Order: sequence, then structure tokens, then C-alpha cells
Amino acid sequence: MTKIGFDSHKIILIGEDRMDKKIAGYKEVRPQIKNGDILMYKGRGIMSFFIRWTTDSSYTHAGIAVWWNKRLMVMEAVMRGVVITPLSRNIHRHKGHVEWFSCRQEISDEDRLRMVIFAQEELGKKYATWKAILLGWKALIKKDLGERDRLRRESKMFC
Repeated sequence: MTKIGFDSHKIILIGEDRMDKKIAGYKEVRPQIKNGDILMYKGRGIMSFFIRWTTDSSYTHAGIAVWWNKRLMVMEAVMRGVVITPLSRNIHRHKGHVEWFSCRQEISDEDRLRMVIFAQEELGKKYATWKAILLGWKALIKKDLGERDRLRRESKMFC
């Protein structure tokens, strides 16, 4: 995956070896972002601290990039449910760092559109607050987080 970090409206381009860094503007990189690319967030707030501590990950949130007409949007599960917002506004409001991941292997436009359609079907679902709390509790008591649920479509989402 290619990784590009957003910090407000400045973008840090990180090369494959993670040593090659270049800063670019959001407007410069925006046209390169494709449907289905992943945005990973590194928040700085108290909730982000708790998420990092319980998951042992530097990432605290995730979203999916979606082109809606000529507007670049992000779809994400937040406390009010699964929503879509303009990416520029999302990055501007986020207190922390956002990184953009795009697959190294080419994904067809058709497959990217299928990803977007699947994600659109999730819009409006409620946030699975109790599942997030349960995951945090399991992490606190070091219960096996590797247990897998049966493959199914969830009626509520959390991220």
C-alpha cells in the first residue's frame, strides 16, 4: 500500500522505505485518491488515547474515501452512526493525524465501485456502542481478541 499522511491540509508523502518524506498540499494529492482508498486516523484526544491503549495500535479510527460526483467524501462509523462527510472538512476538524492508504496492486474501477456501493448500503446504521465497549473490556482483561464472529452483515457499526 502507498501511505500518505494528512496533517490538517498539509500532506506528508511517505515512501516505501519510510525514510523518504515529502510534504504536499491537500489539493495536490486529492486527485490521486480513489474510491475505496482507506483513511486511518491517529487522534490526540482522551478517547483516542484509550483506543490506542486498549488496541495496542497507533490508529484510532478509519474511513473509506468515496467520490460523490466531483466531491471527495469519507464514509465512517462515528457515535451518531455511519455517515459521509467531505474529506476536506473531515481532515480540517480532526484533532490528530490522518494517513491515506491505497492498494499497490491495481484495483479495477468496477471493483472500486462495488466497494462504494457496499459502503453506501451501510449509511445510516447506528453506531454499535456496546460492541465497542465490549471490545475495550475484552482488551482490558486480555481476553482473546482473535475470536472471530460468524461472517454476517452487522446491523450496527463501530470503528
